[in-house]
Amino acid sequence: MSNKKIECLVLSFFSMNDSPQGAGAIRVFLDKKGFQLGEATVGRILRKLDDGGLLNKIGFQGRILSDKGKEYLKYLLSLQEKKESLRDFSQFLFTEEGTYVRDILVARRALESEAAALAAENATLEDLQEIEKILCEMEKLLASNKSMAVTDVKFHDAIARASKNRIIETALRVIRHGGQDSSIVERLRNQAGSTIGSDHKAIYRAIKNKEKEEARQLMTEHLNNILKDLSFVEKTTQESNESVCI
Repeated sequence: MSNKKIECLVLSFFSMNDSPQGAGAIRVFLDKKGFQLGEATVGRILRKLDDGGLLNKIGFQGRILSDKGKEYLKYLLSLQEKKESLRDFSQFLFTEEGTYVRDILVARRALESEAAALAAENATLEDLQEIEKILCEMEKLLASNKSMAVTDVKFHDAIARASKNRIIETALRVIRHGGQDSSIVERLRNQAGSTIGSDHKAIYRAIKNKEKEEARQLMTEHLNNILKDLSFVEKTTQESNESVCI
C-alpha cells in the first residue's frame, strides 16, 4: 500500500468537502475505496498531514484542506497523470504495433549508419548548410521546450540525401513512414530522461569533417541509445504499475 496513494485519497476527500471533516468520515471514505484502516492508523495519517501543513484544524469540528495541501494534491495528481501516460505508452510498446517500433529502429540503425558514412564522403556544401540550419532549429525548439519531432525527421532525411545513395534514401522513407516514428522516439527519450538531439551535433561534425568511420559509429550509437531508452521504458513500466491516486 503506497503512502502517497493514501495521502492523495485523503487530500482528495478534503478537496471535495468545503466543511470540516473528521476522522470517522475519512475512515468511511477509505473503506469505500478498498482500504480498511483502523482509527489509530487514520489518526496517524491525519497528524502527519497536519504536521506537513497540508491540513488546517478547525477546533473540534474537524479539518479542512490548507492552501499548501491544495498545491501538494495538484503535485500528486500530476504524478498520477504522468504514470498513466507512461503506462498507456508502455502498453502500446508491448503490442504488435509497438514491437514494430523496435524493428524499425533496428532497420534504421543498419541503413542510417551507412548513410552517415556516405554523407561524410559525398555531402556538398549545400547539404552541410541544410543540416546545420536544421540543428539551429532544433536548438531553438529545445530552448523553448517544444517538440523536435519534425526537425528530427528533417535531420535524418537530410543525411540520407547527403549520402547520395537513392536506394538508402528511399528505403528509409518507406521504413519510417515519412517520419511518423519520430514522435514515438521523442516520447521514448523524454520518458527515459535522455536529452533530445544530444547525439545530432556530433554526427554532423563527423560528416562535416569527412570522418567516415566516426560518422558511422556515432549514428550507430545514436540508434543504440534510442533502443536502450525503449528497453528502459519497457522495464520501468513493468516494475512500477501502481497508481499514485485512485
